[in-house]
Amino acid sequence: MQIEEFLKQEHQPPYRLKQFYEAYYRHFANRFSELSNWPSSLRAKAEEMVNLEPLKPVRVLNSKDGSTTKVLFERALYRGQFLEAVLMRHEDKRNSVCVSCMVGCPMGCVFCATGAMGFVANLT
Repeated sequence: MQIEEFLKQEHQPPYRLKQFYEAYYRHFANRFSELSNWPSSLRAKAEEMVNLEPLKPVRVLNSKDGSTTKVLFERALYRGQFLEAVLMRHEDKRNSVCVSCMVGCPMGCVFCATGAMGFVANLT
């Protein structure tokens, strides 16, 4: 279950979602127990009902020169569905990140492993 759906089901006020986003994205909380501004009963129920780890790293590949790191993730709730993220470190000190927004790809480029999977699902 996703956090928005959970909070709606629990009839929580809209500010609870803002509290969650603040803790998760700004303070990198990875457990509901870290949301000290939520009632303990809500934290406990969220811990049971909401998965905070929707992606599981499966494989990390680094280029020989260290300029590129590619991570293959599996969707934790959907076994067998994979996506990738790539970090590219450029010589001029910039970094670029490419993150999949879908599982598979509808383009079908022959040089691309993700494209060879075909389109499976969009990510939420």
